[in-house]
Amino acid sequence: EISTSSLPQSESSNSFFLYVANEGVNNTDGADTVIRLGSPGVNGSSITSVLVGEGFHGASGLAENSTNEILYISGDDNAIFSQTTGDITSSIFTSLNNPNALYYNSQDNTLYIAEASGNEISQIDLSQAQPNKISIATNYDTPQAVVVNEANNHLYFTDFSGSVFQIDLNTANLPVDANSSNTATVLASDVVKRTEGGLVIYDDKLYVSDYQEGKVISVDISNGSTNEILDFSDFKARGLALSPEGASDNNGNPINPKLYISGYDTNEIIEYDLITKTAYLFANNSNLIGENSNNPALMNGPFGLLTSSKDYPYFLIDTSSSSSSNYQLISGVDYINR
Repeated sequence: EISTSSLPQSESSNSFFLYVANEGVNNTDGADTVIRLGSPGVNGSSITSVLVGEGFHGASGLAENSTNEILYISGDDNAIFSQTTGDITSSIFTSLNNPNALYYNSQDNTLYIAEASGNEISQIDLSQAQPNKISIATNYDTPQAVVVNEANNHLYFTDFSGSVFQIDLNTANLPVDANSSNTATVLASDVVKRTEGGLVIYDDKLYVSDYQEGKVISVDISNGSTNEILDFSDFKARGLALSPEGASDNNGNPINPKLYISGYDTNEIIEYDLITKTAYLFANNSNLIGENSNNPALMNGPFGLLTSSKDYPYFLIDTSSSSSSNYQLISGVDYINR
């Protein structure tokens, strides 16, 4: 087992940001927010942290349409919100049931959603003016994460069973139903003791976070074989994100692909080099600094993670006088009612 206190400090000098959704362990600083982290740089010891979004209830899921520069956020508001680099904020879908995780499929402009309390995986087609929700998988035990292999249109998800499930979206009779004979394929059973988010694909492997035991495990998508990648003694792994494909450092030099892991209980981010297989402490609240002499935006129950080269502006969700289907979204320059 690894203690995070024994890890070397990351010296990454990335050309991208790491966005963090703070679900909030308690209602203190940093809860219910989305923040943007820079990188420490060579010989650096601090990371610039900026508040991007606030006013959520249990922010958890993050996804991005990088082509159109749209950031998507979900959480316990049972809605999905968006913000653009042009500072246009929207509530794009409501009436969900604890959407813990999001995945944006760039091939068909679709959002896939892990609805934890709804016990289902669902999707919405963002190309529609008024998107409808379509069920993909129903009656699964508190789904926590979802990802699509866009090369072959295979969807993967996890739930509290600890297994990893697979659906061939090209041929499946949707929705699959855990309580019927038409179920999702079990790619790997009992992979983790209890996952609470975190599922990404890199190099024909899935990476899965084990919140209960503080582990990260890989699953071969061709045969379901598993391998323990990391085992922490004092860190409960939750959200996962990969560095952008073909990412470079601030000098334009290619970097090794990295896996970022959020520590929900300890407010830490671990960086794992997938080539050298080395773990680093990337961020905690003690090494965050603010921008332009402002106080840093803190972590509080960091859940969903997203890497992006885009700089999304600040916005606020005001639910104090709005119903779940009529949020008031406040950007830096205007008010939008949906």
